[in-house]
Amino acid sequence: MKNILLIAIISLTAFSVALAHDNSPTYNQITFTAMAQAEISNDILVITMRAHEKGRDLETLSDKINKTMAWAVKLVTRSDTIKSQTRNYQTSPWYEKGKQKGWQISQSLSLSSGNPEEISELMKQLQTKMQVQSSNYQVSPDKLEELTENLTQVALQKFSQRAKTISQTLGSEKHKIVKIQIHSASNNHPRPMMAMESMRSASVKSVAAPTFEAGTQKVTVTASGTIELQ
Repeated sequence: MKNILLIAIISLTAFSVALAHDNSPTYNQITFTAMAQAEISNDILVITMRAHEKGRDLETLSDKINKTMAWAVKLVTRSDTIKSQTRNYQTSPWYEKGKQKGWQISQSLSLSSGNPEEISELMKQLQTKMQVQSSNYQVSPDKLEELTENLTQVALQKFSQRAKTISQTLGSEKHKIVKIQIHSASNNHPRPMMAMESMRSASVKSVAAPTFEAGTQKVTVTASGTIELQ
């Protein structure tokens, strides 16, 4: 019984010491941020096409959408550089003046490629039966990751140098890093286009392919943290 009581007292004492240590006041802590930023050229064009039908017979509408999407996917598979993904199959009632007149069905097809000329030409063909829902440029994942890693090194170097400058300026011989966090961000936001109606009555040859400008975006890496002067 005495041994058990002794162990309990020792455990309680150790817990009290740890608690006192955790709640011990901190002094000379300084929080600041270092940032690294660079521009990068967009290299992936993403276009979303949309098939849409409206009418009274749901089965007929579904058949039309399915055939349009099958036709579109078949066109895309002819290219080795364009990736595609079907999205957002939706069915909803069609109302006029508060009364249901029938149904409307839609489905989207997302296209992405590093070859803007080829994807633009494909878009021109798809517009004979579909609408352009949106388009935007992105940076390829590998290219973005490589730049982010380089900027992270630069941001950490700036943080380390600023920590030394702060420490020396305030007359401290050394410092320690209490905590540090790394954040990365880019201004890559999709830019929706006005929905362009499908060119059902137009000849593909009579319509010029659209022109897209890739542009650039900024990538920023931030190192935020706290140091303690010693």
